[in-house]
Amino acid sequence: KLLALRELKRTKEAEQAAAELSKITPENDQEALSKAIAQFSVGDYNTAETTLLELYEKGFQEASYYLAQICIAKEDDPAAKGYLMELVNAGGQDAELYYQLAAVNIRLNKIKEAKEYYEKLTAIGDSAWQRGQDKLYIVLLEKQGMWDDAYFYMKKYMQDYITQEDKEYEEARKEYLFLERIIKE
Repeated sequence: KLLALRELKRTKEAEQAAAELSKITPENDQEALSKAIAQFSVGDYNTAETTLLELYEKGFQEASYYLAQICIAKEDDPAAKGYLMELVNAGGQDAELYYQLAAVNIRLNKIKEAKEYYEKLTAIGDSAWQRGQDKLYIVLLEKQGMWDDAYFYMKKYMQDYITQEDKEYEEARKEYLFLERIIKE
């Protein structure tokens, strides 16, 4: 109910549902996981994290995913990478997982590993991740000092995805101008 209300942007009702949810005492681990996922979904990371850590210690693999997301939100990339790697080791092979591992490794300056997961992401060919994949590629080129290629692909990225109404417009424009300046120097 809480997630549906949030999706419908019925804020007051969602807040009321969240308050009701916080009063519920789970009767088993599966209910505790469901409650923690709902708390995570409404941005109550601290409360969700406590329960998710307990469930993680009990072997609930699904807790790893949400703990990784919390770590990413808190910019704790080493911990996020650990949880994401557990998902890979458990057989995870989806585009979101590979995208997040590539991004985390870029931020950790582990470019070889980032390239590995970027290539796995590309091999999946999930069109829902194409924009993020293209952006990752530009960052990988920059991290390797391949400025001409980064500039070329940034120009294409701007043409393919960015409009003045895009929430990423200013950031993308600054990046484009930065690469243009590097190329000219």
